[in-house]
Amino acid sequence: AARPTDEYLIISAHYDHMGAINGFVYNGADDNASGVTALLNLSKMYAKMAELGAGPAKNLVFVAFDAKERSMAGSQYFVDHLPIPKKKVVLNVNLDQIGSTLEPVHPASPDFIIVLGEHTLPHGTQRLTNTCNRLYQLDLDVNHSFYNSENFTEIMYDLSDQAAFHKAKIPALLFTSGFTRHTYKTSDDVTFINFDMLRRRTLLVFYFVQHFMQHKDY
Repeated sequence: AARPTDEYLIISAHYDHMGAINGFVYNGADDNASGVTALLNLSKMYAKMAELGAGPAKNLVFVAFDAKERSMAGSQYFVDHLPIPKKKVVLNVNLDQIGSTLEPVHPASPDFIIVLGEHTLPHGTQRLTNTCNRLYQLDLDVNHSFYNSENFTEIMYDLSDQAAFHKAKIPALLFTSGFTRHTYKTSDDVTFINFDMLRRRTLLVFYFVQHFMQHKDY
């Protein structure tokens, strides 16, 4: 529903994967059916809030991108042809592989999430994911680097659809649970999705977006 604001926040996830190759099907349950699942559930949650007159505080745009596996052509095209003024887009939140617990950043903390791009946010919102994690008792190990490597953090941040927004000087976050031994393999199947963790990660995104939209510091 339209809100009394001219600002927009874009939530995204890519829906393409590798398809069928030489007779083998690559389902992409984590990469990126998990992100699309979160995207669809977030859209339903915010649609219900709007129906009840409880928000959201900004205009939300939900986008499912194609061609991520082809040099992120889908997100680049979208950013190059934004249907809204670029200066009115306050943030992109991108969801890419958020269903696994197979590769925790800290071995003792399998309930984790990696959030990259915090440095692009306005100063007063740069620890908002941590605040929401504590406030809503989600008990996630929230990490702002890719396995504590500065170089790999930069590389990983440039490997998903939020990169197109960042290049356009739009603040952008990536939520991910990282690569696993099943990434880009036929074994990336629903068997390895942790649905409780996917739910908690989705809730973290929901609460983060809700608080970010209400924040004054940007």
